[in-house]
Amino acid sequence: MHGVTNELDLTISRLLCKPHFRHGREVCGADAAANFDRSTCGLTYGLDGVFLPFVNLLISVEAVVPAPE
Repeated sequence: MHGVTNELDLTISRLLCKPHFRHGREVCGADAAANFDRSTCGLTYGLDGVFLPFVNLLISVEAVVPAPE
């Protein structure tokens, strides 16, 4: 954010892989979460009590094994 790059540790809460009901190829899904202080990225507007300083980041991903060629 704002040109600032910081490392962030993600917590994976769910990870599941299983065959798809229609085509049988393996499908995997996962949920991950993290939070960070937005002032570390230079976002200081509203830190005087108007807005919370932390951002909650939630990521959901899904992947399918490609079909054989």
